[in-house]
Amino acid sequence: MSVKVRVKRNRVYLDVIQNRVHHWESLGIALSADTAERKEQLKLADICRAKRETQILCGQWNLTDPVNGRKTLIEYARELAEGVNVKAPLYRTVKYIEQFRDNGNIQLSQITAEWVSDFQDYLLNDTGLSQMTASHYATSLRQILNKAVKSRIITADPADTVKGIPIPETNKPTLTIEELKRLADTPINGKLGAEVKRGFLFACNTGLRISDITTLTWGDIEQRQVNDRNEYPYWIHKMQKKTKHYVSIPLNENAWSLIQPRGFSTAYVFPTLAVSGTHTDQYIKDWAKRAGIEKVISWHTARRTVATLQLENGVDPFTVERMLGHTKIQTTAIYAHSTDVMKSKAVDGLPDILGVKEQSTETAGGNA
Repeated sequence: MSVKVRVKRNRVYLDVIQNRVHHWESLGIALSADTAERKEQLKLADICRAKRETQILCGQWNLTDPVNGRKTLIEYARELAEGVNVKAPLYRTVKYIEQFRDNGNIQLSQITAEWVSDFQDYLLNDTGLSQMTASHYATSLRQILNKAVKSRIITADPADTVKGIPIPETNKPTLTIEELKRLADTPINGKLGAEVKRGFLFACNTGLRISDITTLTWGDIEQRQVNDRNEYPYWIHKMQKKTKHYVSIPLNENAWSLIQPRGFSTAYVFPTLAVSGTHTDQYIKDWAKRAGIEKVISWHTARRTVATLQLENGVDPFTVERMLGHTKIQTTAIYAHSTDVMKSKAVDGLPDILGVKEQSTETAGGNA
């Protein structure tokens, strides 16, 4: 390993050899024609060389980076948030770090568990944020600190010993079979409305996200041979837009009836939805209201409905996980915790230790 100062065409570079890989790094210094100033610039370049050499050595020996370790939290957070979507929690967390103690001007190496705990209390109690949003921003701080550990800027994550802000349980509705039938019998006006209806009912039979409904092409639907192991001739085989993982989903008769006849492989299955720039959740809300459904539903309700109905009908969670394209079984398990049907079946399956069911059967037989 070596780091040397080089001058090329009056500009200053670091000539770095690391792990037998040779490259140059610009210092952004253009040498002055003045002899005294030029001497000072080369002194500065040598200081940069020494710091860069230290950084490389720390990386090779798994030590913390003494240069970046002096960075402030707000400085590092801004670097990580650069180029991130302005609506992303990480981007928005920067604002609250700036507003917190000393405007976030604390060195990364000086952040303690107590500081993290105080920041979480600030998010919860002094910002007017909901608990859900405060939890997201606290998680973003943890991501920043975790990145600093992985980059060897700090030796340990000070948030490890601090309990995070819990995400409050929310009531996310699902639809019953009876409600699905009511929706199927209720029209939506207009060409886009009609396709919203088709797409939503299709999602209720496949579990696809709206991002995958709008990008679904006929090339994503493959025909398979029907045999003892497969009773469905048409299957979706598609890379999900969100996770970049493939899902394989058989199309039942309901799903197929909503989209046939088949089109060209490059054509969209839902062409009006694919090209529409309209936010269509309001169509679904108005449609549900006309169908006499009081629940506030959206596109994602279809996905939750599929998972819940499958679990209630005895489909194992791992199969549901693969159908929905979840990357973690914990995500699928969320749908199982609040379904009354599953709870009723669970209670009904407990042993009749008091003989109550037997007595009820005898009574019913006697009355007959």
